[in-house]
Amino acid sequence: MKSFVCISDTHSKHRELEMPFGNVLLHSGDISYARKGDLLEERKQLIDFSEWLGELPYDHIVVIAGNHDFLFEKEEEEAVEILTQHNPNVHYLNQTSITIDDIKIYGEPRQPEFYNWAFNVSRNSMKHVWDMVPDDVDIIVTHGPPHGYGDVVENNASMDIFSNHNQFERVGCKHARRLIDSRIEHPLKLVTFGHIHEGYGQWYKPQAGTHLVNASVVNRRYNVVNKPVVIEID
Repeated sequence: MKSFVCISDTHSKHRELEMPFGNVLLHSGDISYARKGDLLEERKQLIDFSEWLGELPYDHIVVIAGNHDFLFEKEEEEAVEILTQHNPNVHYLNQTSITIDDIKIYGEPRQPEFYNWAFNVSRNSMKHVWDMVPDDVDIIVTHGPPHGYGDVVENNASMDIFSNHNQFERVGCKHARRLIDSRIEHPLKLVTFGHIHEGYGQWYKPQAGTHLVNASVVNRRYNVVNKPVVIEID
């Protein structure tokens, strides 16, 4: 039995977290909290994040980028070097995978287009993104939620004039959801993500044995209010 600790959307506030016991840490992106495209500030925050990772006791740490992490999109080699140079147990994934104790983990930072931030892909093109996932993957670490899980946002532009209440909509990726639902012969053990801060929570598909986790540790105001989620996997 392995304990997987899931976090996401730390937005440079990683040192405010109380980290639980576990074997493997999975971070689903949005390491930084800087002005859009401010690579200098992102670099400073990434250095501190890397130092923090080096202080943690986990056997392995798997990290992907998110839509706020422009440094990983524009200067990936430099960003990965900062992240890993003093941390041999840290693994950065970008449409790549790593196997830890016979559990194959795949990382995908891309998410449906959102105001032209980092790793944005059109919703139609996300089908190609998810078609690339190998059939033998056990865990997916991604940034955006699949449709129907931790993906509800308040649409302030769609206020109901009769009830004076705002409308809510699901913004998760339907292609990611189809991938999860289609894994019958080799069901996914865990899909962890973030991006939608107010979608924090966890779900379980008992027939497939699949855990789904929105592990965002911050709320809409970027305050750290949510705890890391620990998932046990055989």
